[in-house]
Amino acid sequence: MQDEEAFSFIRIEDEPGYFSRPTEKQMSHLRPLHITTTLSGIKVNKVLIDGGAAISLLPERMLIKVEKHPDGCYLSSKDLSVKLLYPELGFAPTGWDCLS
Repeated sequence: MQDEEAFSFIRIEDEPGYFSRPTEKQMSHLRPLHITTTLSGIKVNKVLIDGGAAISLLPERMLIKVEKHPDGCYLSSKDLSVKLLYPELGFAPTGWDCLS
């Protein structure tokens, strides 16, 4: 399937989206996938596995546990791709990178 075909259903207009109600069989799979992992030697519970459809978030308390401080963070657009609803506004995408 080509990218154009895969994304042909996306609309630029500011309209609400509607989805069909899932079947009983589909309902059993409507839970997020969480795993436990280690980040800088610290065990982290409930890490959400996501295929890239969401922006990654890290609570401030977890940032401090891995010996980073919010004051050592700065805005960056590295590895972040955002499509704007109104691209004519001209805002650049932003994200957070932490200093080592």
